[in-house]
Amino acid sequence: MSEIKPNDINEVPQHKIENQIQPENGMTLQESKGFWDNTFQDLKGNNIESSDEKDVNDSICGGEYTTFEERMKQTPKNGERGKFEGERANSKFVPSDETDAGARCKEKLAEYGLDGIEYKNGEADFSKVSEATLQIDKMTENMHDYYDNDGNRQEGNFTQADKKLAEQWNMEAKDGKTDWTEKDVAEYRSTNNLSWHERCDTKTMDLVPREIHEYCSHSGGRAECRIRDNNNGGSFDE
Repeated sequence: MSEIKPNDINEVPQHKIENQIQPENGMTLQESKGFWDNTFQDLKGNNIESSDEKDVNDSICGGEYTTFEERMKQTPKNGERGKFEGERANSKFVPSDETDAGARCKEKLAEYGLDGIEYKNGEADFSKVSEATLQIDKMTENMHDYYDNDGNRQEGNFTQADKKLAEQWNMEAKDGKTDWTEKDVAEYRSTNNLSWHERCDTKTMDLVPREIHEYCSHSGGRAECRIRDNNNGGSFDE
């Protein structure tokens, strides 16, 4: 295919809700409101995530199609560029400022209150520096739009993500706008020096500063898709 160039969750306390709300005992509206406020606060205090949040967070765990060794080879080596605090590809990588690129990476990380990027099972976790996170329907090895084996034009990962983010930002009225388009998002990425990162789960995309994304080398979703699609005869397998 030719490319077109342009964790653990705490257990929820088992409240016996049906035993606590007793209209026959004269619970007032205010008392009822207080009960529910306290109940939801308990859930929040136990870090209970929505199913969508849990899916996104749990996806950072390495690839299905690549091996750990293959992913590790794409991660930084300890040296001039920086070093891992523990095991390579399974701990936090702290960039060095000995190079201009390293200094820019450290400066950008500091804007997020960070000094490094965590790697888990050979996969870089950019979630804490992501300006937006979403999932696309058909991730492939192609960042940009491409033609499939039948000569049909297909949307690349970036186009799919730009479209999804435009929809999301319109719902949020980001920057007071409700008419975001795919082109607007692409221009926003370029202006703000952001790039899409494809996670190894082959569906999740993070919008990440280039200074960090390019410096903290890694294997990602495109590598996973390349192996997956080659195993399926070179086509996307739903």
